[in-house]
Formats: sequence, C-alpha cells, structure tokens
Amino acid sequence: MSYELDGWDYHAYQMKVDRARDKKETISEFGLNKLEIAKHEEYLEQNKDNIVQTFVPKTMSFMDKWQYIVNNNFAIYNNRGKNKIMCCLQFGGNLEFFESFPNEKAIDAYFQECYQFALDLVGYKQTDRNIVCAYVIYEGNRRNLWVWFVPLTNKWRIRYYVEDPSQPGKKALLRDECGEPKYGVKESKYSPLLSRSEFWAQHGGLVSFSWLQESFWQKVSKKHGAKRGESSSYFYNTCDEQARRYRRYEGDDIDDDNDDKHFFVDDDPY
Repeated sequence: MSYELDGWDYHAYQMKVDRARDKKETISEFGLNKLEIAKHEEYLEQNKDNIVQTFVPKTMSFMDKWQYIVNNNFAIYNNRGKNKIMCCLQFGGNLEFFESFPNEKAIDAYFQECYQFALDLVGYKQTDRNIVCAYVIYEGNRRNLWVWFVPLTNKWRIRYYVEDPSQPGKKALLRDECGEPKYGVKESKYSPLLSRSEFWAQHGGLVSFSWLQESFWQKVSKKHGAKRGESSSYFYNTCDEQARRYRRYEGDDIDDDNDDKHFFVDDDPY
C-alpha cells in the first residue's frame, strides 16, 4: 500500500522505518608499512580541506616525524623489511549515530573523548610523544578521527635459546613440553621497543582488538547511545566481556560455522 497525504508518502516513510539501523560507532586499527604510510599521507593531503578538528598537527612528512619520534624516544627498532612501523586508529560511526547528537559542538566534544581514549591507550606514557598527527576529517555523511602513531612499548617478549645438542656451537629455541617456544619478558623504562606485534601483545594479545572495541564502547560510546554488534568471532578472539554478554562459549555454533579466522568482531555500521 502506498498513498500520499498532504505531500507525505506513507510507503516511503515506512520503508525508511523498516531500514532504520541501530546507532553504531566504529573503532579500527591499521598497521602500516612504508608503502601503506605513503598512501595514508596521500589520503590526508587530498582531504586537508575537509579537516574539521585538529588534535596533533602535521608538522613534517610522516616518515620524517617517524624518524624524529624514534630518535627522540631512544626507541629500539629491528628493521625487517616490510615491518608495520606505524599504526593508525580510526574512530567513526554510522549516520544514525551522528544524527543523534544535538549539534556540531556535541560532535566535537565526542571526538575529544575519542582522542583522549586514544592518548590513554596508545600514547607513549599517556602522552603525545609518539603521535604523528591526529585529525577529524569530514567526507560527505561520514566523519572520522584518524590518529597516526608509532607503536612503542616499554615491555616486550623475548625468546630463550639454549645450546643445540645436535649441532655443537649453535643455538636452538628453548621449548616447553608441548614443543612451543618459551618466552620471557624484558622491560626498559628509557628505551622502548618499536614493534606493532609486541605493542598489542601487551594490550590483550589474541583478544587485543576485541578488547579494544569493547573498552571503547564501555568507556566512551555507550553513554552516547551506540549499540554493540554481536560477537561473531572465534571464541579465542572474543574478550571476556563479550563472551559473557553474548553467552559465548568455546565450540559454540558461531565457532563451528565461522571459517574466517581473521575476522574479529562484527561492528561495521555501513
């Protein structure tokens, strides 16, 4: 049924209601090698006229700022070719989420909360000493906060080596009873390690990205009415809060049916 009353199309209205989506926020993390860094810098340059908020301005090229951060923080860096030497946190949301704010000032305040969350999480010693730059960019009906940073950690894993009995004079990895390498932990207050993998290993390990999304929802976006997507990741990539909320358990139907082991949490609002 479709009819118009004083210019109001009931059918069109009902279709809009049927398509109504929950208000959702997004938070994503990208690891960047040198080629990917260049693409992100190109994206920023192409959208410099769309910047609506600045938290840390770009004062030099990404790679020059990367080198400055490494030198200024006395960071340890092991160059292994295509290493992910920089990271980016992206905060956003769907149209319904941003339409729920009363005005632009409230949206600006929301992104201020997002940036503070990023600073507390990835800022070296909770400062901006490792932040390359941070901007809110508006494109059409989307706006996103981009925080580019160098992943520095004061604590990281180390492997233990022992003499290889089968090859005198050579070292072999020390392994446990299951054949897995044994790790220890090294700490340095003054010379952090530049490593994306070790940075996130100290921020949740296997569940780091689920924990990241859950923590952001709990601390920031929940109070703004954002809804969480259901956890459809493998159980070992689901943090404890998600497992409890969605009554997940190891070997449940989602684990049995999900073939994508690289998929973490369904939080895509688009």
